[in-house]
Amino acid sequence: MEILIQSSDSMTTEALKKYRARNIDWSTIFQEDTKKVQKEIDDIKEARKKKYKAKNKMLKETVYRKLGNRCSSCGIIDERVLEVHHIDPSKKIKGHGTNYELYLKEIHLYNNLTLLCCNCHRIETLKQSSGETSG
Repeated sequence: MEILIQSSDSMTTEALKKYRARNIDWSTIFQEDTKKVQKEIDDIKEARKKKYKAKNKMLKETVYRKLGNRCSSCGIIDERVLEVHHIDPSKKIKGHGTNYELYLKEIHLYNNLTLLCCNCHRIETLKQSSGETSG
């Protein structure tokens, strides 16, 4: 085993002698390798982000579909202004996962959610915080 280590060391030494003879700038090589590794890391992060966005979009569509795809107060169907509203805030599930994953759990457990447009949501939230009953 020692013989292999010695031959390996001598091969490494030989390789270093060759590279030194060529006047290779190791810092440049290291920077290039670092850039390649960083690009691979960035590509992995981007792929994860795309996968997360696709999953979240699918979950959002599922939640909206289960809640009727429209504001339960005024009937608007523009999903850009729709928001999920907790009918009883005390039953709000806290935990790990995206909001839409937690919303799906709440729909199945409590049926405690409704869709409201941003205006109706603001009005309902103000009613809840002031103690008024909705109706």
